[in-house]
Amino acid sequence: MPTTLPAGVTFDAASQKFFLDPTNAALQSLSVGETRDISIAFGVSDGFVTVPATAIFTVYSAGKPLADRKSTRLNS
Repeated sequence: MPTTLPAGVTFDAASQKFFLDPTNAALQSLSVGETRDISIAFGVSDGFVTVPATAIFTVYSAGKPLADRKSTRLNS
């Protein structure tokens, strides 16, 4: 397991899964239609041998970055 993970990525030891938080500020700079690959290098072990592996998240920006959106207030 890497000592540090990229911004917006967490690892859950109980489930042995990586999770990506698309609301993380590091991903909010993507322009419409832009993609970013986030790679995480780690090792998989059977207790005797450790084999290198890589998890890759490909993030696609389908709309305006959250920072560019204007809030809307509804009057009741």
